[in-house]
Amino acid sequence: MWSVRAVVESVVEHGKRALHQVRRRQAPRHHPFQRQQDLQHKLSRGVREGAGEAAAVGCVAGRAGVVASRLRPFTTQLIQSIFRRVPAPLWTEARRRTTQRLVFGASAPYFALVGVTLVGGSHGLVTRDDELEALCGTVREAITRAGWLHNPEFWKSHKEASQQQVKEQQQEKYEKQELNGDEELTFSLADFTLGPVIDKGCNAVVYAARWKTDEHEEAQTSTGKCESQGAVARTPTTPCGPCEDVQQEKDTQIEAAETWHNEFPLAIKMMFNYEAESNAPAILKAMYKEILPAQCAQLDPAQQEWQERLCGPRVCLPPHPNIVDMPCVFVDRVPLLEGCLDLYPHALPARLNPQGYGRNMSLFCVMKRYDISLREYLQKYHPSQHTCLLLLTQLLEGLLHLHTNNIVHRDLKSDNILLSLAEGWQYPLLVVSDFGCSLVGDNSNLSVPFPSREADPRQGNAALMAPEVKTAMPGLLSSVFFGQSDLWAAGTLIYEIYGLDNPFSPAAALHRRSKQLDSATYKESHLPRLPRTAPPWIRHLTADILRRNPRTRPTVNVAATLCQLMLWAPSKWLNRHSLSLPTHTEVTQWLLCLATKVLCEARLPHVHASTQRERKRNAGLEGNADHQGSQLEYQLVSTFLGRVHYVDIIQAIKWNRAF
Repeated sequence: MWSVRAVVESVVEHGKRALHQVRRRQAPRHHPFQRQQDLQHKLSRGVREGAGEAAAVGCVAGRAGVVASRLRPFTTQLIQSIFRRVPAPLWTEARRRTTQRLVFGASAPYFALVGVTLVGGSHGLVTRDDELEALCGTVREAITRAGWLHNPEFWKSHKEASQQQVKEQQQEKYEKQELNGDEELTFSLADFTLGPVIDKGCNAVVYAARWKTDEHEEAQTSTGKCESQGAVARTPTTPCGPCEDVQQEKDTQIEAAETWHNEFPLAIKMMFNYEAESNAPAILKAMYKEILPAQCAQLDPAQQEWQERLCGPRVCLPPHPNIVDMPCVFVDRVPLLEGCLDLYPHALPARLNPQGYGRNMSLFCVMKRYDISLREYLQKYHPSQHTCLLLLTQLLEGLLHLHTNNIVHRDLKSDNILLSLAEGWQYPLLVVSDFGCSLVGDNSNLSVPFPSREADPRQGNAALMAPEVKTAMPGLLSSVFFGQSDLWAAGTLIYEIYGLDNPFSPAAALHRRSKQLDSATYKESHLPRLPRTAPPWIRHLTADILRRNPRTRPTVNVAATLCQLMLWAPSKWLNRHSLSLPTHTEVTQWLLCLATKVLCEARLPHVHASTQRERKRNAGLEGNADHQGSQLEYQLVSTFLGRVHYVDIIQAIKWNRAF
């Protein structure tokens, strides 16, 4: 049997011949007698020119032409039979064998060759943008695997609560209960020692707390507390000079703050329960929004089953450096604590206060303890431009994390934003807290139906409610869009971060004795201007965020990426007068440089607390630019690299040059 190659060559050769014959047929035909006369004329001319050999060749050619014309019908029929009969079965068999070999045989070399052919070259399928996007994916994977996003070693060095501590306590309790033959495993107030009240609101009160230890450790803690208090009391009140007086006061404040945090590193938020019945499923159904950032809910199997039936599967917000750290939540009986009859008498149950309206059980949220709220911080300190940018970047990163997980806060204000001053007041760690008014969406649309006023989805602080939310009207097909509401509220907080009063806050309006702006009726031209010390791009970013039309605002991703670029990117990238975007090589080098610094330098041994305290004493502003704040900066960079996309970088640069 012929090979496929021989058949193809034969078919091609016969095809050429057939095509040549068809062209000759289309030429004008001459009578044989006319052709003979022409041949005789050529022969006579050749004889006249003295070319006898040419006359002989012409005669042979004439005879060959006559033979070919007579054989043409036979050759045509032969070629047609080859085309119709011979190649069909051979081609079918060859195609079947080739397909079987590629699919079920050694197909890797073939597909590799096809892939290299498609990808390679200047006109391949994979462009330079795709290559950079693949690099960003590699960087995201490396940062996530490194585990630097949560930075457990640094916060553990400051004796703050973490998820690992909860697991250790849970394991210890499990072992104890296993010895006692107890099958249930839930946390309660008996596992904690409560301290003084940290804060109190309309719906909750927050207590300082710590994990309970054995009696020996309790005795050591109380002894250390007494010694520290005695040391503070024995501080000389007659200093040698004004400088020493100020220095001693600073040392006293630092030592007192460190003692306070070491003694009570946790905070327990007790929710006021007025309506829900005194059982865990009913309480969790009524307050399930509060436990969104909780990493674990301590429930027994029966409570877990009822919680899933009433509320569905629990939505757990993944941990993030700019979201409040809440290791666990539990339901327990409301205790009679010191001062509760004066602080919140109506929230107590009737068994503790006959005039109380509360229930016997409530929800308790265990959180890491933070130092101060954003409102108190801005009233006490005057942050620099770099610190303001750090605060804004962390706020936008936290909102971006919520938006990525289809969650809307809906009650964003400076009182619900907490700060940790572990590295000094110029490098505060910002977290978003208080999710009591939050909304969990089914998709990224974040729209809620608004059929009637009885089912009003608008919750939270009405003063800082976005225009599209506040002006929504109920109707059969009406809905409220919350996708840009948190970003709009963050735009109003930019005024507070940069030292001005919030133009939409009623308290600020009373303080400055000016008219308060209403988000439902304000005009963009009525917005006050930020101080001249604020960068131009911050002023334009604030104006764009506070636009009435949500479609004309930048996305949370663009705003957060722009702030990150302002912190770490080369200045020429953000030059408004530049006409070209950064090259692919520049972006590649910049991303690799950031990733290398985070993965290599961030793991260096931490500076001892006494060394940090000594630097705070020596520095005029309690800081050293070479060391202080490095952990916060590494955390910000790792947060950015953990979500970086090449498209986001280009969009942020284009937006910055567009205004």
